[in-house]
Amino acid sequence: MSSVAIALIAIVALQILWLFTVYQAYYKSINLLITNNLKQSIEEEFLLRNKQIGGTVSFSIGSKEDDNSMIRTGSVVAADTIYKFSYNSANKYNDAKARQTALKYFLPLNINDLDSIFNQLLLNTSVPVKYTVIEMLDKDKNETKRTHLIVKSRLLQNFETETFWLDLTDTIGIKAFVQIPYDDILRQLALQLFLSALLITGVTIVLFRLSQTIFRQYKAESIKKEYIDFMTHEFNRPIASSLLSLEFLQDHIHKNDRQSNEELLDNSILALKKLSIYVEKIQEISLGADEKIELVKDNISLISFFRDFKERYEAVKHKKVTIHLQIAEEINLTTDLIHFSNIMDNLTENSIKYSDESVKIDIKVFRQDSNVHIHHRDDGWGIPSSEINNIFDNFYRGRSVEKRRKKGFGLGLSYVKTMMKQLGGSISVSSKVKEFTEFIIIHPL
Repeated sequence: MSSVAIALIAIVALQILWLFTVYQAYYKSINLLITNNLKQSIEEEFLLRNKQIGGTVSFSIGSKEDDNSMIRTGSVVAADTIYKFSYNSANKYNDAKARQTALKYFLPLNINDLDSIFNQLLLNTSVPVKYTVIEMLDKDKNETKRTHLIVKSRLLQNFETETFWLDLTDTIGIKAFVQIPYDDILRQLALQLFLSALLITGVTIVLFRLSQTIFRQYKAESIKKEYIDFMTHEFNRPIASSLLSLEFLQDHIHKNDRQSNEELLDNSILALKKLSIYVEKIQEISLGADEKIELVKDNISLISFFRDFKERYEAVKHKKVTIHLQIAEEINLTTDLIHFSNIMDNLTENSIKYSDESVKIDIKVFRQDSNVHIHHRDDGWGIPSSEINNIFDNFYRGRSVEKRRKKGFGLGLSYVKTMMKQLGGSISVSSKVKEFTEFIIIHPL
């Protein structure tokens, strides 16, 4: 059982790890889309400003090719204005930064326009965005601006890009914040979640069934072990008794004591008959499991059968037994007399065994359609609901101390069910502790 639980935990853990990996991959893909869209938005915002400024702007980033210094001087020349600035020579060939540097002196970047462009691009690329925020860092003015405040909510997944420096002097930086509802993310991952849940559910059911099978096998092995211990003890008694009787018989034969010889023979025969009965019970169950029992069917009168049956059991001496018969009409049943008799004997002997000083048994027999219905009800100890599904199992015996004290192998009801199946019928049971137990036999005519 513990190994099954460990296997289930391991599978669930692996599924969680797989889902986490899928989520991480989705997160990275969304983050890449956001980054690419931010870059494109910056370009489109620049083109928008370029259209708005009009006129001609020239740009120069130095005149000395043999100047090896890192910091150089550049200039931006408009129709009536010249702007001088310092720049890092490592950025000399970055055209995008050069254009942004030239334009920032005439028409600075508009973060609201950039936010609007960015939001629309995200929607166009199927990113389920809820809110976007553009942040601009201006080192020259030593200030940070945002289009609006970031919404704080546990229902939103936050994405944040790196800072992109736009100009040659790296003084204007742009960063984007994107918020996506978790339920939109879950919808995107719905198929993976469904497949994972389906797999976990399927594995759980399989492992649960497997654990049930293992438990039943363990239970059956325990019952069989108990049965073997009990059977060994039971077999030992008639064997020991018959051996003892035979030893005495041998001694008495020499003494020519006829009366004692007959008594010893009777005792030996009785002990061996008991042993034979035990062996026959086991053989009947074994044959029944393999469906090899040969049936010899005869036509019997149920009124006659149950009258003799009633007379026989009401004559027992160790307990008061009352059998009440209800047979409304003469019914002839085609069945194997020996096995049918054994079935009724097993039910009745159980009623007598598992009851107090007296027991009342009601047997109701009637014809319905093409079947005979036999209801066998007693007012004995009853069967707990927790055990009622197991009483037809091989070697099963009740858990109560009272029932454990009674002798038996736990094969009687297993034999009854096996034989009813062989005869083409069925048997069912209902019971209430300390009130009644009722078996219903349905046997084809």
